[in-house]
Amino acid sequence: MPSDAFGHLPFASDMLRDKYAEQVTGGKELFAAANAAFGRVAKALADTAEAYEHNERELDAGFKAIQSGLPG
Repeated sequence: MPSDAFGHLPFASDMLRDKYAEQVTGGKELFAAANAAFGRVAKALADTAEAYEHNERELDAGFKAIQSGLPG
């Protein structure tokens, strides 16, 4: 950011520029943390869906095995 972005007030422009840079850095860190958290949530949801599908297949196979052993 240019040194005169916040005007030409002695010391005040430096303070504003420093606070702005601090705010930008904090915002980047916050968005990076949120992005990582959403990634973990997405992985957990995908793993849960996969586990449910696996259990459903296993249950279906079990019922088919029982059914095939019944006289019919």
